[in-house]
Amino acid sequence: MRAWDFFVSTGPVARAVLVLLLACSVGSWAIILKKFLGLRRSKPRDRQVLAFLEKRVPIETLQKDIAWIGECPTTLLVQAIFEKAPSKNLTSIQDVERLNRVISAQIDLEINRQSRYLHILATIGNTAPFVGLFGTVWGIMKSFQEIGRQGTANIAAVAPGIAEALIATATGLAVAIPAVVAYNLFVHEVNQIDVLLRGVADEISNRFERPSVPLPSHSLPRTRG
Repeated sequence: MRAWDFFVSTGPVARAVLVLLLACSVGSWAIILKKFLGLRRSKPRDRQVLAFLEKRVPIETLQKDIAWIGECPTTLLVQAIFEKAPSKNLTSIQDVERLNRVISAQIDLEINRQSRYLHILATIGNTAPFVGLFGTVWGIMKSFQEIGRQGTANIAAVAPGIAEALIATATGLAVAIPAVVAYNLFVHEVNQIDVLLRGVADEISNRFERPSVPLPSHSLPRTRG
C-alpha cells in the first residue's frame, strides 16, 4: 500500500496527528537549514576577523581592514564598538563604562539573534513523541473497538488500528530525533560564538587608550552555559 493510500484510509484523528507531525517536521527542517547555512557563511568571516586581530595593527587600520568583511557575529560586534564607543581615547572612568555597556549590549543582541528559533526546535523535539504516542493510543483503542464490534480478535479486525498506531509512533520519533540533535548542536555553536565574541571584545577594548587614573575592576557577563 502506498503512503498516500494509507493516509487516505486512516481515520480523521490519525490523519490529524500525521498532518500535525508533518507540519512540525517541515518547520524544524526549515530552521535547521537556515541555521546551518548561516553558520556556514559566517564562520569563514569570523576567522578573517581573528586573522586581522592577530596582526596587532593599530585600531584605525583594524577598523578599515574589517570594514570589507561580510556580516558575521564578530564584524557586527566590531562595527558596534567603533560606531558607539565614546572615542578611541578613553579619558575617564565613564568612557570605560560606556564602552563596556556597548560591548555587553552588542554581545547579548548577537547571542539572542543566534538563538532565534531554537526554542521551536526544542518544543518540537519535546512534544513530537507525545503527539505520536497519542496517535499510538488512539490506534490501539480503535483496534479494541473493532474487536468488540466483530466479536473476534483476528488479524483483519486489529490490523488497521495497529498499523495506525505504529505509523504514528514512528512518525513522532522521526520528527523529534532530528530536532533534538539539531537543537543540541546549535546550542553548542551559540555557546562557542559567545566565547568568541567576548574574546574579540577583550582584544579590541584593550587597544583603546585608557585613562591614567586607576579604574575599578570590571568584567563582562559570564559565558552562558
